Amino acid sequence: SQYIDLPMIGAAANLMFSMLSGYLGTGKVPVPRGNQGFTGSPGAGTFATGQGWIALGANTPAQFENLCRLIGIDDLLRNAALIEPSHGDQGFVRARDADAVRDRLEAGLRKHPASHWEPLLNAAGIPAARVRHVGEFADEILRRSPSAMLSLPEMPGYPRGMDALNIGFHTLHDPCGTDTVSPALGQHTEEVLRTCG
Repeated sequence: SQYIDLPMIGAAANLMFSMLSGYLGTGKVPVPRGNQGFTGSPGAGTFATGQGWIALGANTPAQFENLCRLIGIDDLLRNAALIEPSHGDQGFVRARDADAVRDRLEAGLRKHPASHWEPLLNAAGIPAARVRHVGEFADEILRRSPSAMLSLPEMPGYPRGMDALNIGFHTLHDPCGTDTVSPALGQHTEEVLRTCG
């Protein structure tokens, strides 16, 4: 039998395969696309900070309350014109004026850079991650993950070789991925024709 190790970082990288491949091949960072959370909660989405952006998942009333207190805008919690009253810690927070709530959240978050908020918010049980561009993700996260990247040798168009994204899972007994490059056009034509007679 064989165990399969499927780290979330590898799954995330493979979901961004086209963007990461573009960055790894060219060094050009793609442009971000959108920043609203899927739940509709005013505390879920991507927000500007004093430096950089942070993605938050403060969906529940408890998470949203912690967020407001930590960033110094807890008066927002008592503003019934902006926030619907919560009923315990069930469901998602709802804004009555989403734009005004977002403005207040960003005003609080702009007091410090995203690198300050990320560990502080996570320690308080609020899902938070500093938004990294694809290059930062590849350089800071993937390169530290075992077998997440492959270093490929010299090949046409890449005289110094290149790094490439590896497959997103590891098995107990078999090696992960490959360390050879794809063949050049026509490279094996004679060999294939010989085997065909």
